[in-house]
Amino acid sequence: MLNVRRRDAEITHHTYYRPEYLSRRSTPRMVVTIHDMTPELFPDLFPKGNPHLRKREYVRRATLVLCVSESTRRDLLRVYGSVEAPMIVTHLGVSDRFTPGALRASWRPDRYVLFLGNRGGYKDFRVVIEAFAQLTPGQRGTALVAVGGGAFSSDEEGLISRWGLRGRVVQRAASDEELPGVFGGASAFVFPSRYEGFGLPTLEAMACGAPTVLADSSSHPEVGGDAALYFPPGDSSVLAVRLGRLLSDDAFRRHFSEKGIARAGKFTWRRTAEVTADGYRIAAALR
Repeated sequence: MLNVRRRDAEITHHTYYRPEYLSRRSTPRMVVTIHDMTPELFPDLFPKGNPHLRKREYVRRATLVLCVSESTRRDLLRVYGSVEAPMIVTHLGVSDRFTPGALRASWRPDRYVLFLGNRGGYKDFRVVIEAFAQLTPGQRGTALVAVGGGAFSSDEEGLISRWGLRGRVVQRAASDEELPGVFGGASAFVFPSRYEGFGLPTLEAMACGAPTVLADSSSHPEVGGDAALYFPPGDSSVLAVRLGRLLSDDAFRRHFSEKGIARAGKFTWRRTAEVTADGYRIAAALR
């Protein structure tokens, strides 16, 4: 927050919505980044209240609003109505360390489908388990690996047992250093989430060469483009078909691996910085 204290600063860029910074003397121009509208669209997931409660006030006071995706920009307008400040989409980028051929984690199975991150609520891990149970006998030598998100809950363990998948669905932790190899070793990466403000794991998986299957929702098509496969959110049967094709057709899997690498190459942090800098110039010229 150095710029908040500098009297000669022209712009303050806020990337979160802390209420105390609204009450402090700020710069003449304020830029705010909106990452997603999750608390507003899924209030039931936040029983203690919206952690982004002052987001609306930040948007109201902003000279310029940056959104990490066009999907997030549309959601912001849908929830808040009209916004007076100009709005710019600043897509995120993928780190250079996510690349094909990274050292693979020692614990990885020989053949696996990868799920990454939190699993509850709109993240829809349940749908992946149900799809996995529908794979053909010839595809059942493949494991489903859930990385991160903590150990399976009792409900998840019960679901895995009911589908007869015990031993084939496992949870693992991975360090930041291991993640490129975890992505790169996967026969497929599945991101079934019903809502993402951007969905950075999609880029990371594609950059590492993992064929990617996404729920056809929110920002997923914007990020994945034609380099990913899609299924209707919550539809385990269609997801099973998509996974089955990737697991049984080597040429098909290579095709989406190569398309994903090329697609991810279009999203760089340099480009994010350039668009953000253009936004600062716009903000500096206003008011």
